[in-house]
Amino acid sequence: MKKVLIICFFLLFCQYYTFGQETKGDEFDKRYIEVNVSLVATNVVEAERVADSLLAVASSDEQKIKSYMLLAKIYENKGDMSKSIKSAIKANSLAEMTLNYSWQAVTSGLLSTTFRRLGLMKVSERYLVQAEKANEKQSDKERQVLTRINIAHEWYFHAVAENDYHKAKKYVLQAASNIKMEGNEDKRALLIKATNDQLNAICELHIGDINNTDSLLEASLKKLGGMETNLKPYIYRIMAESALAKKDLEKANQCLNLIDPYLKEKNVEELEMLTYETKAVYYKMRGDFSLSNDYTAKAIHIKDNSIKIAQQISDGLIDEIGTDKEIYENRYMMAIVGLVLVVLCFIIFSGYLILLKRHYKKRYHQLRERDVKDQALDAGSSSVSHPIALSKREIELKKEAKEINISKETEDRLYQGFLFEERDLFFIDKTTSLAKLASSIGTNQRYASYIVQKYRSMDFYTYLQTNRINYIIGRIKSDPTLLDFKLAHLAEMCGFSSLSTFSTAFKNQTGLPPSAFVHFTKKELEESGGQ
Repeated sequence: MKKVLIICFFLLFCQYYTFGQETKGDEFDKRYIEVNVSLVATNVVEAERVADSLLAVASSDEQKIKSYMLLAKIYENKGDMSKSIKSAIKANSLAEMTLNYSWQAVTSGLLSTTFRRLGLMKVSERYLVQAEKANEKQSDKERQVLTRINIAHEWYFHAVAENDYHKAKKYVLQAASNIKMEGNEDKRALLIKATNDQLNAICELHIGDINNTDSLLEASLKKLGGMETNLKPYIYRIMAESALAKKDLEKANQCLNLIDPYLKEKNVEELEMLTYETKAVYYKMRGDFSLSNDYTAKAIHIKDNSIKIAQQISDGLIDEIGTDKEIYENRYMMAIVGLVLVVLCFIIFSGYLILLKRHYKKRYHQLRERDVKDQALDAGSSSVSHPIALSKREIELKKEAKEINISKETEDRLYQGFLFEERDLFFIDKTTSLAKLASSIGTNQRYASYIVQKYRSMDFYTYLQTNRINYIIGRIKSDPTLLDFKLAHLAEMCGFSSLSTFSTAFKNQTGLPPSAFVHFTKKELEESGGQ
């Protein structure tokens, strides 16, 4: 008797939750409700096909959860508890990952029911506590109330499993206090009320109030009306139990006959076992001990088979949980190793950036010191030539310049022309070239190159790069507002056609990328301004 309405309650878990939702014309929800409420009870094969289709077309996480829950119910009806549990666990995991507290409560409650049926009461209780916690976190008050009814009913079955019907009745009354739906209730609302009446009737039957049992069962059937649901055969069986308690064999037989069509159309072993137990009592009271013993044997066979199946399922679940645990442990270790590698890479990269920054800072200060020395030398020298020793390349250029035969008068004229162009900043013109310089000072490219090499100790290309960089550095020093300009604009100001060429030339000449030079110059200005 303690398992009399377990399957019915299992079916109601999803129904309670969906009651509070408005379909808003959504075809998915309409089809889902149709399968959930009616099709499962009339054609489980078609229900499974539709449920698979719903899962395939599910476009949101919530629709996927609904589909998995629907499949869990269908597999349970077919007696495939292993698939039922796996579908429910998928729904529960998805609800947890998406922080969907409403469905977390429902899926945890369903798993609580399932594990209780397997006899794993501690696991069942743990899921039920999770359902309670998740339910209190959901924001939809209507769904919250419906799930409270659901949870109260599950605690009822826990009390029934302990044969404590007084405690079970308290949970039924607790559920009843939350059932406040009035007006034109739909099928799901009526199913909730009918179920609560039926559970209350079971308590009254075992407590001893048979008259109240009958009135509650009649009220339950009246609410169901012509609705086709798995709840009805369970109601008929309790009515038969009540009739037997009053020794009304005719009424008991009528009720048992009402169950037979459900046994023929569906393969619900739980219902078969409970009905056979009641028929065994019925035939024993009639004095037909042969039939009574036959039905008793059938009930025991189903019960033993159910115990074996439950044991196989529980063993399989334990193995699967162990495998999953190993998989998750491996994933966890991989995640830890990956995290450590990321941290190490970050530390190494950060160290590299720190060293690079220190290098650039040192180079910046060296550049500043060189500028100071150059300024001091320029101030103390009236000669055009540079007092610092010439480099090997500069000596080679001087030597190349000597090989060109040019009169002193022509050389002086060309040099003066070059100085004029230099003062006019010809080198920051993007279109400048050796040919253009030669044309400007009235000579050929060979003589123009000679003037640059002799008086600037570098070839024309190097001269352009060097003077452009020196020009922009000088501009920045004289006008710090340029520090806020984009590097591409600075490159264009000093004659470079591309930022990459400017950056390469700047770093080759100063040892710093232009971004680092700008950074340290800004910092230096901030520090000097704050003193």
